[in-house]
Amino acid sequence: MAAYFRIIRASFFPLRYVQWLGPLAAAALFIAAIATATIATGAIDLAADIPHPQAWAQLLHLTFKRSVGSQSAAIVPPADLMRLPIGKGAMMFDAVCANCHGTPGRGQSLVSLSMRPRPQYLPAVINQFNDAELFWIVKHGVKYSAMPAFPTQLRDDEVWTVVAFLRAVPTMDQAHYAALTATPAIAARQAPPAAGVTPHRTGFRLENNNAVPAMGFGGQRLGTDAATGCAACHGADGAHPRSGGIPVLGLLDPDSIRAALQAYADGTRHSGYMQPVAAQLSPAAIDALALQFGAHRPTAPAATPAPIDGALLARGRAIAQGGVPQKRTTACEACHAINTATQHYYPAIAGQDWRYLRDQLRLYRAGVRHAVSPLHPMVAQAHQLDDRDIDAVAAWYAALAPRAPEAVKTAPVRTIAGAPPQHRAGKENHA
Repeated sequence: MAAYFRIIRASFFPLRYVQWLGPLAAAALFIAAIATATIATGAIDLAADIPHPQAWAQLLHLTFKRSVGSQSAAIVPPADLMRLPIGKGAMMFDAVCANCHGTPGRGQSLVSLSMRPRPQYLPAVINQFNDAELFWIVKHGVKYSAMPAFPTQLRDDEVWTVVAFLRAVPTMDQAHYAALTATPAIAARQAPPAAGVTPHRTGFRLENNNAVPAMGFGGQRLGTDAATGCAACHGADGAHPRSGGIPVLGLLDPDSIRAALQAYADGTRHSGYMQPVAAQLSPAAIDALALQFGAHRPTAPAATPAPIDGALLARGRAIAQGGVPQKRTTACEACHAINTATQHYYPAIAGQDWRYLRDQLRLYRAGVRHAVSPLHPMVAQAHQLDDRDIDAVAAWYAALAPRAPEAVKTAPVRTIAGAPPQHRAGKENHA
């Protein structure tokens, strides 16, 4: 009997490793043949109306969580994460993410609940992920789950605003969410559901044309015109943004707005917020929006107050008026002088939102926002500034009152010292 078992062990469990190669190769070929036949015959039912088996769904979710945890391990969240403008992240979430993941106080879309795997209801699961993991998911998306990557991989600053909003979601009620995202034009669509009615959105109207920019399927902004969509973030007149980090369009002339929209549309300027919308606009729509939102001049600084720090503001004023000679940085006012620069050549930045100014300077410094001509000064100028310098300049300009409209029409041009005359000849895309 012992000899019999030795024969069986030697046959099925060889002692020498090389003797395993044949059986393993045969098993692999058999499995490959079965898989090929299964795929070729179409025997697998991939219908989304059939839920995943529970064990398989748990395995997929475990794989997802382990992957996200590993891939995000080296990501360091910004120290000021919870001071970022969550209103800006809320508007991106409302336009795109809410279609699948629901919002505080409201259910998920019936369309999203028909997906496999089903998108999670984020207000209930956000705390399962840390800040780095949320950043990785929002930025890179998840394969085979319908979770898209952020429209551009070059704007981490925008991704972090979404993460900051998500971190606030678990303690947010419907009224707070509506205050962050609603505008008068769409407020009626965000009214609470009637008692006893399941809060699912129905009757979706998907439109994707030049007049109706759409960032998702079934979002509240579908069915609105382009100007209404812009007003959701920038304010009805472009002069009163709904959140920090969003530019005051009323400070820009129509040429600047037009150039910015064209740059977003053709991909030469990056933004996960702006590119998806601008890419759907026709040239005529861009012209109309530029004229509409460049026609309202604000008379007070942006609604989001700049940091109140005397030393910071003094530093910002020194850089704006005198530059940083040891870093070979020219005074900002050489081009952006509050009362003497003409907006036809250089944009007015006095009274602009400080977070927006800060973010744009950092983008120039990092090379994410590129020069639009060989004589464009901003990349070289911002490259010399550290974070403290940038924060100071942004805070100082944001604290100033906007220029009077008359200055735009009559003020002479001041150029950077030593720059050739051609520098003032072309309109630059500073918006």
